Amino acid sequence: MAVGDLNDLRAILGNDTAIRAYRDGTLPFPDGTIIARPAWDYAPSQENDKVFGHPQSFVAGAPKEGVRFMVKDSAKYASTGSWGFAQFNDGKPVDAATLRLRACFPCHEPAKQHDFIYTRYAP
Repeated sequence: MAVGDLNDLRAILGNDTAIRAYRDGTLPFPDGTIIARPAWDYAPSQENDKVFGHPQSFVAGAPKEGVRFMVKDSAKYASTGSWGFAQFNDGKPVDAATLRLRACFPCHEPAKQHDFIYTRYAP
């Protein structure tokens, strides 16, 4: 998949530390922050489109790329902006070294000024 070619629906979830930092606008995020991202295919809704008369409604389709996590630990993950990355596909972990150095961290580097996090909190 090319960077920026996601075409998915996702939810961004966080533990209490993450949500507090989001709400307060705290940067960098404090150690102990955990962010999870489940995603689903961006699927057209044929049922809804019949009502509208043309394609315009989308729903969550099949799960996509497992569930991904970011964990903030400035001592343990110093080489990747203080973030550790994990992904579970069908409940099985993906190789951590592959995620950290080849997949996740390089993709998050453009968001360095926002502590490598793309998602903003919108109350």
